Amino acid sequence: MSVRSLSLHTVNIQSQTQTVDAGGSFVTAWTARYTSMPCRIVPMSGDQQAIYNKDNTAATHIMFVPTPATYSGIVENDRVLYGSRVFHIELVRNIDEMNHHLEVILRELKDGF
Repeated sequence: MSVRSLSLHTVNIQSQTQTVDAGGSFVTAWTARYTSMPCRIVPMSGDQQAIYNKDNTAATHIMFVPTPATYSGIVENDRVLYGSRVFHIELVRNIDEMNHHLEVILRELKDGF
């Protein structure tokens, strides 16, 4: 069974940009990196959370992304929009550099934080 066939979810990926407003203050904005990206998001088990959270990442979910070449621009600190839910990207892994799929470690944000 392929990762693509298991891609039950569709998300948008956004990257953070900073600009300077007229008063000279930095303003943070989010811009679309990928829209309607197929993936699968699953909650982490307690064991998985223990492994990732030992480095204070507070990871909560794993997102599996097919075709890494198509989505190679996904990076840490981007965010994932899935319906009304928002996730921070903690880590992006191309397992064994096999280019089969990406595993993206996520932290679900509550109220945008």
